[in-house]
Amino acid sequence: MSDYIDSLNQDKMPIEHDNEMETSDMEELLETVRLVRSLKEPVLPEEQYEKRLASNINKHLLNKKDLKKTRKGWFFGLASAAAVALIIILNITVNQDKKVVKIDYTSQDKQKKVSILQERAFGEFKPASMSALGKINNSIAEIQSPKEGEAGVLLGGGAYAGTTDMDSIRWRQDEIEYDVVGSVPLEELSLFIKELTNGNVDLSYGKQQLDFGKPKVEVPVDLAAEEGDQKNVDSGHSPWKLDPAFVTQVFVSLKVSPEGIQGDYPIKYEDIKIIQNNGKEAVAEVSGSKTPIKRVYLKRIVRQDNTGIWTVVGYDPADGK
Repeated sequence: MSDYIDSLNQDKMPIEHDNEMETSDMEELLETVRLVRSLKEPVLPEEQYEKRLASNINKHLLNKKDLKKTRKGWFFGLASAAAVALIIILNITVNQDKKVVKIDYTSQDKQKKVSILQERAFGEFKPASMSALGKINNSIAEIQSPKEGEAGVLLGGGAYAGTTDMDSIRWRQDEIEYDVVGSVPLEELSLFIKELTNGNVDLSYGKQQLDFGKPKVEVPVDLAAEEGDQKNVDSGHSPWKLDPAFVTQVFVSLKVSPEGIQGDYPIKYEDIKIIQNNGKEAVAEVSGSKTPIKRVYLKRIVRQDNTGIWTVVGYDPADGK
């Protein structure tokens, strides 16, 4: 236990973190230690960090030919690095309750805003089920364009409720969770991330063809019915069809209970994990002892954007099923 606490105090992941504990009591004790440790005051970036970041990003915008149209909003002229950094209005805030450090950037004309949020990472990283996936330094990144608000489309807010005009990229690195959010294109957000991580930002990962090939069992699609469902969603009905995880939950649950679902779904939403999503196609993995299916393949057939519904086009049976 002493070694475990020492590792946490040194901002290192303890060796025991990923190992199975001998007793549930020990696991609960370690979880308590981690929670107490999370109450530690957040560490602020080093002095002048935020201005150096702004300066470097402006240099990228100056040199990047394909971003000519985006430059004007962030700076005027070829000023020195220090002057350029001062042109961008910035602010640092710390949420003591949630232990979050937030750095805000605003363009001189106040039309563009970018925020970088940082907090200590705990538990498993779970991208939003409705997000596309990318990679940052070989770590999975959640890409939302646009970002869904906290209310989300599944909490009764109607069609596309909770959708914002902001794009977002979220990932983890060195036990820190980052979320870069802004009213700018994803390509500009990636400049902030490149300077922040000094690494590789691959937003094309989520746009590539899926790795799993064709499903073992194909599901016939009634295009007329799907077009009708899309119109219903556009009118504010059945918003769950915008979430590939929810669509997977309903599909697999009906395989378990083909006569209809009474009460709770036999397959839990938490048992669904979106393992690939390029915005047009997605693959969901299903866990749990009840599922007859291990993998579900989905497509946006009617409309290929964030307002398009997801349709199941195939699946892989669970082993032995």
